[in-house]
Amino acid sequence: MKKILFFTPERFLYLLVVFLMIVVSVFRLRIGEVGGLFDFLPYYAGLLFGPVLQNVLGYFGAVLILLFIVFGVVWIYGGVRGHNPHEKLTLHFGAAARRWWMEKLTVFLKAGLPTILVFFFVGLMMSYLNVINMEALRDNELLEWDRFLFGDYPFLALYEVSYPFWMVWSIAQSFSYLPFGFFILFFVALYRDSKLFVKMAVTFSLAMVASVPLWHLFPVMSPHDRYIDNVYELPIAEDIAVRLESFSPQPELQRYLDLAREKKNNRLQEHYPTSTFPSAHVAWGVLFIYFSALLDRRLLWVTVPVGVLSSVGTFFLAQHYVVDVPAGVVVALVAIWIVNRLFPEN
Repeated sequence: MKKILFFTPERFLYLLVVFLMIVVSVFRLRIGEVGGLFDFLPYYAGLLFGPVLQNVLGYFGAVLILLFIVFGVVWIYGGVRGHNPHEKLTLHFGAAARRWWMEKLTVFLKAGLPTILVFFFVGLMMSYLNVINMEALRDNELLEWDRFLFGDYPFLALYEVSYPFWMVWSIAQSFSYLPFGFFILFFVALYRDSKLFVKMAVTFSLAMVASVPLWHLFPVMSPHDRYIDNVYELPIAEDIAVRLESFSPQPELQRYLDLAREKKNNRLQEHYPTSTFPSAHVAWGVLFIYFSALLDRRLLWVTVPVGVLSSVGTFFLAQHYVVDVPAGVVVALVAIWIVNRLFPEN
C-alpha cells in the first residue's frame, strides 16, 4: 500500500524531469554550448501558439469591450430585478470559489508544471540532437521505405495532383491548430476532471520522452527541408532531382510551403529539426482524440476530424514521411498503455 501511495503520477512526472535534466547535462558536457541551442524551443512554441496568436491579439481589445458591456448589462439587470450585484459577485468569488481555485492550482503545480518542464528539456535535448545529427541524416532510408510501400515518393506524387481549395485549407488548418487545440483540451480537463488532467499530463510527457531515442536513432529532416528546399545543400538522388526541377505545386500548397519556410528560417536559422520519425504531431493527434473521448464523447465530433486531417497533413504538407504516421500512432498507444498499467486507479 505504501509503495502505491509513493509511486504517484505526479511523482512519476518529476522523475521524468530529473531524468531529462541529467541527460541534458550529459549532452552539454559532450558538445558544450553551441549556437542555436535554444532554437528548438521557439520552434515548438511557434508551432503551438503561432497560428492563433495573431488572431488573438487582433481581437483582444474587442473581447475586452464585449466583456465590459456584458458585465455592465448584468449589473444593471440585477439592480432592476432587486438583486444585489455585490452578493452575486461574493457568491462566485467568495471563499468556496477561492478553495476551488486553490485546488486547481495545486493540481496544476503537481502535474502541469512538470509537464511544461518536460517539454522544455525535450526541446533542449532536440537542440543538441539537431546539431549532432545534421551530418548523420537517414532521410534517404525513410524515403525508400515510403517508395517501397507506395511505389513512388509520396511528397512528390501528392503534389502532382490538383486538389479543391477547401481540402487544402482544411488539412492545413487542422495541422496548424492541432497543438493549440491539444493545449486547450489540457485546461478543459483541468477544469472538468483533475484526475484526467493528471493522466493526460503523464501520457503526453511519456510520449515525448519515448520519442527522443527514436529521433536520435533515426535522425530525419522533413521532405520540405531535405529535398524541396535542401536547406543543407546535400546531394539528392538523380531521379528525385529531375522531378524537383519541374516541381510546381498548386498555389495554396506553395503558399503554405513558403510560409513554413519563412517561419523556420526566422526561428531556427542554422539547425533544422531532425525529428520527423516518429511524428510528434500524429502522437498528439491520437492523444487529442483519446482524452477528448474520456472527457466528453461529444467532443469527438470535433477532435476526430481535426486529429485525422492533421495526421494526413503531416505528409500532405511535406513535413513528414508517410511512415512517420504509424510510428507516431504506436508511440501514443504505447504511452497510453503504460500509463494505464502504472496508474489504473487514476
